Amino acid sequence: MTELAGIPVTTAGRTVADCLRTFGPRISVPIADAALHQKLTSIDEIVVQLEMQCHWSGRPLSDQSLDIV
Repeated sequence: MTELAGIPVTTAGRTVADCLRTFGPRISVPIADAALHQKLTSIDEIVVQLEMQCHWSGRPLSDQSLDIV
């Protein structure tokens, strides 16, 4: 978590990890690519976030999508 204008929000890395777990590659890969291209997060940060979510639903889907990013 971080703050934006005093409002708690998830980091870009966490948001990308959530998208990779929740949506299929057709949706999540462009989201991840855009965040990386804009330097909002890094592959390492996304991997760290996904490692913390190792038992969350959709985790296997995230691995498939991450391989494409």
